[in-house]
Order: sequence, then C-alpha cells, then structure tokens
Amino acid sequence: FLVFNEGDLTPRQKRSIKQCTHLPISFPKVDFTSFPTKFNITVENRRYHHTSMIGVHHLHRKEWGYVQMCRFWTSGLWNHPAIQQFDTIMRIDTDSCFVGPPGVLDA
Repeated sequence: FLVFNEGDLTPRQKRSIKQCTHLPISFPKVDFTSFPTKFNITVENRRYHHTSMIGVHHLHRKEWGYVQMCRFWTSGLWNHPAIQQFDTIMRIDTDSCFVGPPGVLDA
C-alpha cells in the first residue's frame, strides 16, 4: 500500500495506519508547491481570491492545496516513481472507510 502525503503525517499516524494490515505500507511524499511551467501564480491568485472556485476556497485548506491534490490525482500520480512497480491503483480519501471484518485489506 502507498499512502501519498505531503510529509505532514506524524510517526503516530503512520503507526496507526500500519496497524491496519500486515501488508507492507510506505508513505511516498508529493510536492504541492510546484506548478506547471506556464502557470502564472500572480494572475491565478487574483482569480482564485475573486471567485468561489466552485466551493474550493476554504479557510482550513492550504492555498492551492485542493487544486494541487486534484492535479496530482489526474496527472502527477502516473509519473510518480512510487507506482512504477504496481499494476493496480485504488484511491481512497480521508473520508473513505471499509465496512467489513478486521483484516479486510489483508487479501
């Protein structure tokens, strides 16, 4: 299992995740601070702060965090070196859950 993150998971959170399965889990980091070459952050910041971004602008989110996360899952993931050895990708989010007996992920 790969748990992509921004490097902000605590050791306690990682231990808690690892206790959910006996399968190997790693925590590759993603960089949400880089933007496409032709992206003009000054221009886009003006747009970002003057529109609702379809509900994206929230007080508790990092600026551009949600947009960068969407960008990662649509394009960046496929170039990330951590996935090169895998044939199957399943994405779950922080509000995802599995309903089943303990060990349901130990297939």
